[in-house]
Amino acid sequence: RVEKMDSSKFDKMAPTYFQSGLFHIQSYTTMLSMLGMNKLGRILETGCGAGAGPLIMSSLMQQSPFLMYATDFSPKMLEEAATNLKKRGNSSLLVEKIEESPKEKIEVPMDLKGKSSIKVMEVNGLDLPFKDEQFEAYISNHAFHGIDMEKIIQEAYRVLIPGGVMGISLHSHKNNFFQIMKEVNDALGKSHKHHHPPGNTFDFGEYENAPKIKESILKAGFKKCKVLSQPLYMEITEAETFWNERKFFFGEMGELEEKAKKAFIKKYEEITQDELLSMGGTIMLAFKQLIT
Repeated sequence: RVEKMDSSKFDKMAPTYFQSGLFHIQSYTTMLSMLGMNKLGRILETGCGAGAGPLIMSSLMQQSPFLMYATDFSPKMLEEAATNLKKRGNSSLLVEKIEESPKEKIEVPMDLKGKSSIKVMEVNGLDLPFKDEQFEAYISNHAFHGIDMEKIIQEAYRVLIPGGVMGISLHSHKNNFFQIMKEVNDALGKSHKHHHPPGNTFDFGEYENAPKIKESILKAGFKKCKVLSQPLYMEITEAETFWNERKFFFGEMGELEEKAKKAFIKKYEEITQDELLSMGGTIMLAFKQLIT
């Protein structure tokens, strides 16, 4: 068993996270069109956040029954996700929040009985609580950073059926938000290098390294991987509000917080003169087997 992941920073962001969903909509709709929505039945999403992705899924797939497990390691994000899906989802959508961790690996039903449902559940993507070969599709939308990339890809491969497909979207060095984060990181000094999720040192190496990620995908057993670069954008909010929503990434800053805030706002206002914040990204599709 892998250790429980620290969700504290994302728990604090949860109440306002849904409002940052513009770039989620862009990448999600592109990814779904590439996956072929009419072919999806049983779907697993890891890193679902406050539920923007599953909500888009339910809107786009109203004519096609599906069962989705919307998962995240942040309990607070999942509370927001369940609330948003129940309040904003279409009336025929069945939403269930699973409160207890399963004692055994889950077998996902094949017969959807003509209905669409989303099960919201706390899950560690490095140790999925599902039996082998349970899903037609695995989706992760801007949630593949700061983790053991090889392990999470191996788990995705394990739970997909032989004809299954994995769709992931990634941040890149073209992401203005991470340029802003780097500015704050530099203002704080080297002792704060790892206050972003573990594994990211703000050099952006993992964000645009599609060849390395593709190598991990093929190593896990996937037979083919397609890569698509996509421009993504986030709506602009007032600089101080944006700072308050994101400062948790840096942990306790003490007397350096004011210095960090000034660096953040200065870079934010410099970048956002064009009224949109670029979240530049990459979409990758991986096929477990080739259909001839």
